[in-house]
Amino acid sequence: MKKQLLCLCCCLLLSGCMEARELKERTIIEAVGIDRKDGAYEMIFQQYQPTPDQKDGSASGESKPVQSDGRSISEAIDKVTHYNGNEVFLGNSTYIVLGSDMAREGILQELHYFNGENEISPSTYLVVADGSAGELLNAQSQTKAQTSSAIRDILEQGQKNGVVGQSTIMDVMKRLVGDSTSPYLPVISKIGEGEEAVFKVTGMAVFDREKMVDILDVEEAKGVLWANDEVKRALLVVEDEQLGLVSTEIQKSKTRVKTQLQDGIPQFQLHVDCSGRILEVIGSGERPLLPEEQKQAAQVVEQEIQKRIQEVVQRCFTEGGCDIFRFCDQVKRRYPQYWKQIQKYWPQLMPQCGVSVTVDCSLAKTGQQAAE
Repeated sequence: MKKQLLCLCCCLLLSGCMEARELKERTIIEAVGIDRKDGAYEMIFQQYQPTPDQKDGSASGESKPVQSDGRSISEAIDKVTHYNGNEVFLGNSTYIVLGSDMAREGILQELHYFNGENEISPSTYLVVADGSAGELLNAQSQTKAQTSSAIRDILEQGQKNGVVGQSTIMDVMKRLVGDSTSPYLPVISKIGEGEEAVFKVTGMAVFDREKMVDILDVEEAKGVLWANDEVKRALLVVEDEQLGLVSTEIQKSKTRVKTQLQDGIPQFQLHVDCSGRILEVIGSGERPLLPEEQKQAAQVVEQEIQKRIQEVVQRCFTEGGCDIFRFCDQVKRRYPQYWKQIQKYWPQLMPQCGVSVTVDCSLAKTGQQAAE
């Protein structure tokens, strides 16, 4: 008993103290938008404002945009305190929106700031606005919901549906601290105006290290995610001359990469194993698909996935020189001594590398079919 009391006393003596602040003394930020113009930062913050519910005593709230500017990010954040004197709290931020113009110029300085900010979680999403970040977050505050959850929800759902990849601060920093890998981020667009505006993922921003150099559409983005083994679920609609239009839901997918050297040049073999079910067939009549037709549908899906991967590898890696597929990491793990020799020449070697893709797909279950 005496030993337990002694341990308790030691813990109390060693424990530090933190200044406690009430909710009303803090400006709680749920989302951050950042643009850069003429060498200065233009920032917008989605501030959460709790409002008491008079009926049952519970509390609800809405998001209000707060705009600020500064020569640095920290100066722009500090100016937010001028509105009400409250301390700015970034710990509730679930995503950071980067303006497209700034993304093209480079985002390394901004990433270093947010990665080093203790309040910001490494799991905070990063997204690129289709336009300016300020316009996107201002539009969100004008919708009927008037909360910051709309964009967060489509990001979370996009990951489940195979259109949004790993795009947190931690994911992007891992790629940027690597030898030659580059990140990619979802692009969010606003559709409509005012209260009726909605937001959707319309593409993928491809970076060459810290600078955005290309934007893929949603279907092309799926090819990137398949190559990088980031597909949890995906809807594929393919067309076949005999079967017609086939809608399939991929429910499981695994991508493996093998690396070999051929005449001193890396060769990459990507193999995708996936399974799912047929949701709908338009063009086969009212009858169910025969077993051989079901196998044929699976082959069509295999060809479609293979085509998408090959096209984005050609566009981004072979021609664009952006290693968003982390092929250099594969070389480094398999041939560490070779990598030391060619590391600084990797950008010149990319167009010479061979990349082959094979896909095995099984569609074990047939869903509802539609007649012509």
